[in-house]
Amino acid sequence: MLAMNFSRHQIEIKGNAMFFGMGIAGLGMGAVGITVILGMLPFEDGNTFANLFGLGFMCVWTMLALGMGLYSLSTNKSRLTLNDEGIFYRSWFGSAFLHWNEVQDYGLSYYGKQRGGGNLYYLYFSDHVCPPKNECGKKLRGRMIKVTAVEGEYYEALRVLPFCRERTSVEPFIGEDKFHFL
Repeated sequence: MLAMNFSRHQIEIKGNAMFFGMGIAGLGMGAVGITVILGMLPFEDGNTFANLFGLGFMCVWTMLALGMGLYSLSTNKSRLTLNDEGIFYRSWFGSAFLHWNEVQDYGLSYYGKQRGGGNLYYLYFSDHVCPPKNECGKKLRGRMIKVTAVEGEYYEALRVLPFCRERTSVEPFIGEDKFHFL
């Protein structure tokens, strides 16, 4: 769940707690992968194609699991702060700032479905206009600030938009919340 702190001059949005569990699971899978790789070496029957292929596969799988785990933990620990100056985003992998007069497009855009069902949305802020895909989403390409909101957080994320409307003349894009057959 997105944790939001509202005040008259600032809104702080903390990362979704769901990503903490996903991050721990990804790091756990990576640790298992490292254990398997260490157990494979040295090869008992030489450098056969099967041994080298298995080692390569396990290395790629382990790197993906560790990368997904770190990205999920970073998303969980990210912070989005909206104040009278602009939008400030920070995570483990960097930070970004966008003044209100630089905002050309912002809103809530549909971008996919969760595995167990439910829609996923981006609360986004961009310094360029993003082209619409349909009434639910936009093609969010290029550099921008965005935070993930799951279906249950759709209406909570909408509460941010009046704060933004007071600080910029740009009208927000509000993607329609409806069931998707994907």
